[in-house]
Amino acid sequence: MLKKCAKCKKEKDATKFYKSKIHKYNLSPWCIDCQSEFYKKRYWNNREKSLKQSKLYYIANKVKQLKQCKKYRQKNRTLINKRKKENTQKNLNSWIRYFGNKFFYCEICLKKIYYFSGDVSKSVHFDHKQENLSIKRPYSWLTQHYANQNNINIWVKCNFGKLCLLCNRAIPTANRKQWIRKVDDYILKRKRKEE
Repeated sequence: MLKKCAKCKKEKDATKFYKSKIHKYNLSPWCIDCQSEFYKKRYWNNREKSLKQSKLYYIANKVKQLKQCKKYRQKNRTLINKRKKENTQKNLNSWIRYFGNKFFYCEICLKKIYYFSGDVSKSVHFDHKQENLSIKRPYSWLTQHYANQNNINIWVKCNFGKLCLLCNRAIPTANRKQWIRKVDDYILKRKRKEE
């Protein structure tokens, strides 16, 4: 069945219209494209008001909203997990394109390590060279963020070291300089005793 859109005046298939019980043929007078465009414009023209209304509605109906979210998550658990996996893989692939080569060399022992090998002992471990960085857990952050220019800039500012598993576990993140001095003192003391 064809129906003419009241806004764009084009004839379109009935599947291109939202269902509506109050209108003729149980279909909305505007096609999905026109309705979508209208609501987008309306939202952006009244963005602050829309956000405020949404926030007030959420506060007034918090318990109801949380129940609906929980019910949706339980009903669509497999779909949600599938989307999470797809998004994680999409994000990781975008970072693989950014990093270029799929392997690095550990900055301490020079062992060949891979960006996403699936084997923890052969994978790159991003090390915090300094404390108080904006990214606390590098690998998790990569899985949750696509490699766009803004995220690349955030990543570059953190200046992570690329280490193998053993080297990364050997060096603490907190009080690193103090720890290195103690290791250095320990080695020098042993050397002096041997001489």
